[in-house]
Amino acid sequence: MREQLKNSREQLQSIVDNANEIIYTLSPEGIFTYCSPGWTRIQGHEVEEVEGHHFEEFVHPDYIEYCWQAINLIFSTGNPMRDVEYLIKYKDGSWGWNVSSAAPIKNNKGETSYIIGIATNITERKAMESALRESERRLRLIQDNMTDIVLQADLEGRYLYASPSHERLLGYPGKPGASMFEYMHPEDHAKVREAIKQGLESLETVSVEFRQYQLTTGKYIWLEALGSVLLDSHGNPYRLQAVSRDITARHCYEEKLKYLSKHDALTGLYNRAGFEEELKRLEGGRFDPIGIVICDCDGLKLVNDKCGHQQGDKLLISIAEVLKKCFRETDIIARVGGDEFAILCPLCSSHDLIACVNRLERLVQEHNQSSIQVPLCLSSGYAGRHNSGIKLEEIMRQADVNMYKQKTANRPVFRNTFQKAGLLNN
Repeated sequence: MREQLKNSREQLQSIVDNANEIIYTLSPEGIFTYCSPGWTRIQGHEVEEVEGHHFEEFVHPDYIEYCWQAINLIFSTGNPMRDVEYLIKYKDGSWGWNVSSAAPIKNNKGETSYIIGIATNITERKAMESALRESERRLRLIQDNMTDIVLQADLEGRYLYASPSHERLLGYPGKPGASMFEYMHPEDHAKVREAIKQGLESLETVSVEFRQYQLTTGKYIWLEALGSVLLDSHGNPYRLQAVSRDITARHCYEEKLKYLSKHDALTGLYNRAGFEEELKRLEGGRFDPIGIVICDCDGLKLVNDKCGHQQGDKLLISIAEVLKKCFRETDIIARVGGDEFAILCPLCSSHDLIACVNRLERLVQEHNQSSIQVPLCLSSGYAGRHNSGIKLEEIMRQADVNMYKQKTANRPVFRNTFQKAGLLNN
């Protein structure tokens, strides 16, 4: 029995001596009555430099009161204390972190005579926690100040997280559980869902542009989102992630460029490129019967030479205004050359087409009655198509031929009108 007890004590002592933790006992006065060799390995002091010394010699001044509170609580209540963290001095004078748990040791009377504790060095863990906090601080700083929106959502499109920039840009937060389609323009739902579907199938980054309601302005703005799919530990999609930015200014600029590429800068009418694109769109026959009117501004060169190009530009603008007043909103009005205009009239019968041309002649006369300086002289020709068997280019050629016939017939009227205006010698 004695031999077994001796072996047991030796095993216990071996465990204590070789433990990575520090085992210690402390008197009610705060004196170390025992410390294990772990102190020497971890903090550098020899055991003899610790035993018989007060704990205040080793604990950072900022934590002495905190440690006293824990010690006194153990002695007064007889209950153990766990996870007391404090700064401890190393032999070289530097400081490290320990965490201690201690329990009371009671005498025969049930009174706590001393406490036994175990201390673990957590300096490395504290450094990692500090680095993590600093990383999180920098991340929050970035998130709080960036203009792009970062969000995560479940596979059904319900918010799990949205960066603060979501509320700054849109005027409302992306609340967890709310659908990201709630404030999205209804016309864009389908293409965003299609983008999500593509991302889930390919597991690659997808890009999509859509309109989102902005509460502060009461309007929709354009966002561009780069989305990706997050995978779980089994490689299965479980979350959507996207970074979105406001591209309203860019989108407006692109739309303006697109508009300018198809419209005449002077008159605001379609230009030749825009007209030809509409010609192709209407070619199929769905908009038959269709009419084409070709107009030519008589005397533009004369006006430019006599009155200057600024006056010539005003004349072209006046023609555009007359044409807009004459034709329907659904008609395609274009300036296809310097002094040449073309009008596409979809779903327009022969009777309606003739009525349009007659109305144009009347509006030109009314304009000239109110404009004394520069008269407006237009030669026009028209042609129509009632079935898709004839190409619209052919109809346009017929209208052009008819226009030149009228131009020839109008020469005496043109000369007389311009002579009266003092722009042409008798």
